[in-house]
Amino acid sequence: MKFLGYFLKGVSIFILIGLVFSTISAIKRIGNHTDEDAAFISGYIFGIVLGVLGMGWATFSLFKYGNKLIAKANLKREISTIGKE
Repeated sequence: MKFLGYFLKGVSIFILIGLVFSTISAIKRIGNHTDEDAAFISGYIFGIVLGVLGMGWATFSLFKYGNKLIAKANLKREISTIGKE
């Protein structure tokens, strides 16, 4: 359980780093459009914001679940050591 918790934390951090770099890349593409594309750009920015919020929330939830698994494993270990004393 503890290994799975650390694995999930690592995966969530990896996803977060990928999300940050892809967001930066998407924002850089906005500068290539003219003023006539205002509707497209506003929709593009709206999509970026929604995507980042959704993936950020999912990544944060995965990170919290990994922490919960680690805490559960630590508690189980403490209970077993107290029971042996």
